[in-house]
Amino acid sequence: MGGQNSLGAASMQLECGSFYAGQIVAGVINISLLKDINECKVFLAFRGKEKTNWLSSDGKTEYNGKRKVCNFYYTLYNWPTGLKAGGYSLPFSFQLPEDIPGSFLYHVPQSFLEQKRKASIKYFLQSKLLTSTKEKIKASSKITIFKPTKTILSNINFYKEAKLSTWCCVKKGICNIKAYIPQDTYNPTNCISVIAEIDNSQSTLDIHNLKYELRCSIRLKDNIGNLYYKKWNVLSHDENIKISSGASLLSSSAVELKFNLPSVVDHFYKTYSTSAHLIDCAFFLRIEANMDGIFKCCGGHPIAKQKIYIVPDLVYCPPPPVAQAPPGWMPQMFDQVNVAYSNQYEMNTKISYS
Repeated sequence: MGGQNSLGAASMQLECGSFYAGQIVAGVINISLLKDINECKVFLAFRGKEKTNWLSSDGKTEYNGKRKVCNFYYTLYNWPTGLKAGGYSLPFSFQLPEDIPGSFLYHVPQSFLEQKRKASIKYFLQSKLLTSTKEKIKASSKITIFKPTKTILSNINFYKEAKLSTWCCVKKGICNIKAYIPQDTYNPTNCISVIAEIDNSQSTLDIHNLKYELRCSIRLKDNIGNLYYKKWNVLSHDENIKISSGASLLSSSAVELKFNLPSVVDHFYKTYSTSAHLIDCAFFLRIEANMDGIFKCCGGHPIAKQKIYIVPDLVYCPPPPVAQAPPGWMPQMFDQVNVAYSNQYEMNTKISYS
């Protein structure tokens, strides 16, 4: 079995290892006792932890953040007269809370070019048999939680009007970018199609190409409010489209720009749109018309941006391997106990027998 000591051993067997927030988890706690025990209880725990860690740019200062997302304990079974040595199987179901962030992982290892940084949100289901004399046996199973998409906005338009200037703040007219996406939420297996209209009819500058990018930004916080911020391109393309001053690409001449998310699917391994207490991870579409001679300090720049949400597909994760049962394993089966998450059972201290 799994966790074991002189009292015995315990393991937790789940139907799978991945769930949506709010979904019901079904499982069995198996306990093998090597000796008779006095009054005891079995607790079911659901624990979530949010952690951040990074080094300053000079590598001299380390920052850490740690927060409990949840710390739920519930008494599944209570035996006032104790238990005899032998095997016990305790089936249960547990409805996960809905309003929690999904599992998350962002990790950049230490290297010559970059300082290390890491952020994670992890969840565990645990069982603990605890006697009145403080003897205990524990079992634990890590689970992956996906945050379901509740609202998808459709027919999204985003727009940028840039008043152009060159050196010495000479005005060069206006360039407009208007872009359309069918929705604001995508899975890593989707392709994003953007229809972009470029209106250069009021400009005296030529556009020599379009640059379009999918950017990720991450903000980490420690326990005393220090912040780390980083942004980078997940996808970046240049479209060799030239638009002369006074010309436009509108309506049927609009440009289709495609973002092939499956080509960078490894980037989204547990790094999705997330808004938690210490971790914020966001994605943006960025479309830029590159023009010669623009001086940013005096005028605008034709860059249209739109925040989007990248959420995971529900991927089946197998449960941890089932621990090998003791020889002659013939456990006593108890009735299933069904539990739903409630703030009432959140614990701020370690679990005790009382």
